[in-house]
Amino acid sequence: MPFQKNKTFKELGLDPKARFRVIATDHGYYSKDDILELVEDDNSNNPLFKRISDGVQEYCSLNRLEYAEKTWDTLRQGDVLEKEGLSDYTVQGTMGEIVFYTWDENGSLSTLTALKSAGRKIKQEQETTEVTLEEIADNMNIPVDKLRIKE
Repeated sequence: MPFQKNKTFKELGLDPKARFRVIATDHGYYSKDDILELVEDDNSNNPLFKRISDGVQEYCSLNRLEYAEKTWDTLRQGDVLEKEGLSDYTVQGTMGEIVFYTWDENGSLSTLTALKSAGRKIKQEQETTEVTLEEIADNMNIPVDKLRIKE
């Protein structure tokens, strides 16, 4: 789903470390399905991005983008590799097929193929869900004036 038109990065509450997918076909520099990273948030609705595949930098309207799902092809530092029942691996870097990662207080390296074969999956970002107090109260069957949210 595209981001709202004429809103800034901050107004939309976007994650500046996330990856984004181009969904519009009318952009001159980027093509549909290109994966981008934010280079500079200039507090406009058209910040500077970099295409992951070749490093090309260009401004792009936020309403032409959506969050991109993390994939093995776009793996980068900070991504988390998970497997149920085991400690998560945090990617420290990649070099071709080699992945450097840490878990707990340990570090190691492996290949993408070995990690996939071992059943590791890339942990995906969860989208933020906005709800009103009225919706929470209705869902919990509590009057709004009797509802108090703790931190």
